[in-house]
Amino acid sequence: MNEIYNKLISEYLKRGGSQSFIDRLPPVYSLRNEAKLRFELSKLKPKSVSFAATQEKQTPVKRETSVEAKTNSRSLNDVGLISEYPPELHELYSERTSKFITACSLKMQLNEVVDYDIDTAYELQKRIIKCFNVVDKANEALNHYRKLKRVLPLKNTVDFSNLSQAEMIRQRNRLRSNISNRQRTVKKIQKELENAADKDKVRLSSKLTQKLEQLENFKLQVEELDRLIEQIKPL
Repeated sequence: MNEIYNKLISEYLKRGGSQSFIDRLPPVYSLRNEAKLRFELSKLKPKSVSFAATQEKQTPVKRETSVEAKTNSRSLNDVGLISEYPPELHELYSERTSKFITACSLKMQLNEVVDYDIDTAYELQKRIIKCFNVVDKANEALNHYRKLKRVLPLKNTVDFSNLSQAEMIRQRNRLRSNISNRQRTVKKIQKELENAADKDKVRLSSKLTQKLEQLENFKLQVEELDRLIEQIKPL
């Protein structure tokens, strides 16, 4: 508590508070002293980000720009009408739109957050990024269908529930290695396709589709293992 109390004092002085008030304030922490200090602090116009925030949460402050960039770059690009997709992609199509609207609403809330309320800004930014991750994943699946008329795997179908925590972690590590290998393979095939002769394009396109779907399956399995491992309480 004393550490928080001292940081509040530093913040009060940093924002132009009265040194004489601090001199009269008892140096020993108590709820009453903290309340008095917070009341005086609330009357000051914030000049900058708080001392505590700049010391402990520098990264969230810098994320404002990154979230802005995500908002600009990850918009609802044209993926056509929902009727152009098979029924198994309709829920994903709707969720994509919903998450984008939610992210826009959160961004408006973020714009209203006062400069020194770092905790609120940080939580809003995390929620915005999470929304755009869903939008990105949906775009990937929808664009895959538009190009190849095939549905990317949407749900994990492998049961890991009988594995121990140690086995889950080992399996997750193997899958992550598989993901890295598949990503390299996909890039290699995509490069080959750029300069491939017409007679080879069908074969390479089929191979690329197979590798992309394998890659998505690996990612879904890792997500499921992450969820299961997180649920296991440490002894």
